Amino acid sequence: MVNLRHLEFDDKCRSLKYIPRGLRQLCSLQTLFYFVVGDQRRRRRSGGIGELHGLNQLRQKLVIRDLRNVRDARDAEEANLKDKTELQFLILDWGYPGEYRRRRRRRVSSLEEHVLDNLQPHQNLKELIIKRYEGVKMPRWMLHSSYSLHGLPNLVELTIHECHNLKCLPLVGEFPCLRLLRLSNLEALESICNKVVMTEGGIDNNNNNEGRGRDERKPLLMVLFPMLQQLLLSRMPNLEKWTISVEEEEEAFLSSMFPRLIDLEFRYCKNLTTVPMFSVEGIQHLTSLRTLKLECLDKLVYLPDYPAPATLEMLHIIECPSLVRLPDCFFNNLKLLSEFKILRCSELTFLPEGIRHLIALKRLKIGKCSSLSSLPQGIQQLTALIDLDISSCPGLKILPEGWGGLSSLEKFEIEDCSNLSSLPEGIQHLCSLKTLKLRTCPGLKALPDGLGSLPRLGYLDIESCSNLLSLPEGIQHLPALYQLAIDNCPCLRSLPGGLENLASRGLLYFSNCPNLSLS
Repeated sequence: MVNLRHLEFDDKCRSLKYIPRGLRQLCSLQTLFYFVVGDQRRRRRSGGIGELHGLNQLRQKLVIRDLRNVRDARDAEEANLKDKTELQFLILDWGYPGEYRRRRRRRVSSLEEHVLDNLQPHQNLKELIIKRYEGVKMPRWMLHSSYSLHGLPNLVELTIHECHNLKCLPLVGEFPCLRLLRLSNLEALESICNKVVMTEGGIDNNNNNEGRGRDERKPLLMVLFPMLQQLLLSRMPNLEKWTISVEEEEEAFLSSMFPRLIDLEFRYCKNLTTVPMFSVEGIQHLTSLRTLKLECLDKLVYLPDYPAPATLEMLHIIECPSLVRLPDCFFNNLKLLSEFKILRCSELTFLPEGIRHLIALKRLKIGKCSSLSSLPQGIQQLTALIDLDISSCPGLKILPEGWGGLSSLEKFEIEDCSNLSSLPEGIQHLCSLKTLKLRTCPGLKALPDGLGSLPRLGYLDIESCSNLLSLPEGIQHLPALYQLAIDNCPCLRSLPGGLENLASRGLLYFSNCPNLSLS
């Protein structure tokens, strides 16, 4: 057994409670994906985390579960992770605390900080996930510069999840290889801070240039997160700010940050007010950004008064109740934006005219923006728009005229817009429209005559338009119409003649229309 190289079982073995004593003797072991730290009740049979001590040939992935059962930080040091040079992917999971540990939270937090300090991995590590850690602060080896002997210069992915006591997260921004940073469910976290001191040899938090004259120093350029592509932050209700500060020498300056960032997502960070990328200066650095998703940011009042990156392809703004405006100039360069969603932004009163610049926009969804009173005239210039969805906007009374530019629109839905009084006559120019859905719009009494001129309209769905009196005569001549569905329109008394063909083929549906009869 001492020559055993592969011992394979994974995290699906949930019933596994501990690893037995003697594992440390398998010094040739290369594959051990899963290690469970046993609790005190199994102390005689379980060798504890120290069983990993001599297994320095381990490679690929290692999950260490139930680290809450480590009772002495020296045991964690004995695991000797820093000498496991072939390990690429490490998951450190403390597991779910019991009631006893909750009562001893302060003491447990201090212990776990020392345990994590002693679980320093080797510099070759590429992926690190820390889950359910109960410490208040991060380990020293994550605070060192990546250029020092104690950092993680090869780290590609970092995830910190469900660490409920963590209050401040100091990050060393110059991780040279980091491509994904995911922070989630950090309930106590109040701030993320990057604070670095630059020296001529690189960027360092501790080293200095003693003995080097000022005249010998060269100008220094610093790039924060030079390779980062995905930045995902979610469910941090107490997070207030993310700050980046540089203790600059006279000839040193921050040249760039997040230059390769592709996906940026902030979700359920209700108190977040300060983010470097949301400043006018910060957004200029996001030269590769393609996706921006902002959700449940209660204190977001506005976006930067500066053009968004021209590379942006998807923009979602969801449940930002304090957002009062979107700057016109923010949309100036968005020639590649294909999807724009703005939902549950109750203070937003209008969309900017800058929306006319979105010449590649294919999907526009506007919903539950209760103060929105109108749409911009620029909407008619969205020549690539395929899908337009407007819902739950009670302040919306009219739609702009001049829809001739929406030559690509195939699907148009309006729902729960109680004060919308009419549809624009320009709807007749929607030559590509295939689906039209009108639901819960009690202000509509009639539909425009141009509705009967739509050559490709195949599906017309009208529901809960309680004051609708009639349909335009032309709809019986729609060449592509294959289904007409009408529900809960009590004031509708008749349909235009010529629809018998649809009725005979079972493609005319109506219900809850007590006064409706065919002409």
